[in-house]
Amino acid sequence: MHHDEKERRARLIGIAVATLVLLVTTVPAAIATPQKCRRTISKASAVFTHNELKASQRCEDAILRGKFAGPCPDQKATAKIAKLRAKLGGVIAAACGGPDKRCGVGNDDEPLPSIGWTIGICPDIAESGCSNTIDTCSGAGDCVRCVDEAATNATLDLAFDAFVLNTTDPAVRKCQRVIGKESIQFVAR
Repeated sequence: MHHDEKERRARLIGIAVATLVLLVTTVPAAIATPQKCRRTISKASAVFTHNELKASQRCEDAILRGKFAGPCPDQKATAKIAKLRAKLGGVIAAACGGPDKRCGVGNDDEPLPSIGWTIGICPDIAESGCSNTIDTCSGAGDCVRCVDEAATNATLDLAFDAFVLNTTDPAVRKCQRVIGKESIQFVAR
């Protein structure tokens, strides 16, 4: 993929994440429970993205240090990301799944319109592949996770893919590691 195309995709995904956050946080709440659900989705999304970036950055950094041949994510990062996905779904279900704390089970979930999720299908922003149906709070969670992962991948592509991995020059490797680390920290904040 061409560098300009990567930048365009990264910008589009960044806009998508910001739009989703605005969608989740700006709809006025009629009662406290929908507001808690919206806030939880927004916060859980941010925590998920931050921790996924951190796990992925560690893998990429290991390649630059010559400790791992690649590709990323490695087993450790893959296991961490799987735990993060499960936690994201569980946190959203607990806040939005009604008294049984399970999305799509029973008839007690927060109604999607009350939490600002009236789009029906996750927008496939920048050809991210995020186009799942949103008919329960788990669908909203799946959409957020998919967009977050697309944004994470775009960030990692921009921060690490242009590096010369075979260089033996310690100054170049150090520079590459700093660019990657700082890029990830900037996006995570």
